[in-house]
Amino acid sequence: MDIQHNEHAAPEHTSETPITPAPSDLEILKTQILAELQPQKTNRVPLAWGSLLVTIVLSILAVVSIVQAVQSAQILSKVKSGNFGAASAPASNLENLPNMVGGC
Repeated sequence: MDIQHNEHAAPEHTSETPITPAPSDLEILKTQILAELQPQKTNRVPLAWGSLLVTIVLSILAVVSIVQAVQSAQILSKVKSGNFGAASAPASNLENLPNMVGGC
């Protein structure tokens, strides 16, 4: 028996790289959605002064907030005790009050 080789036959795939099918429309859509949800990270250049400047600003803001908390506690304690001077206008200003506000 004589075996003849067909020259027009497709060559056999003998390379070691697997053949991957073309991505489907669903796979393409999936990669587009993931690209929008997880944008590429850009490398940011740190500030010239770096964390020292941020530390100073945050320290100043912390001190200001502590001062405000102490002042509000003092005001609250004065209001609760009733030991605060109510601002009272002199009698001469009360007589001129209608003229000051455009009254009769």
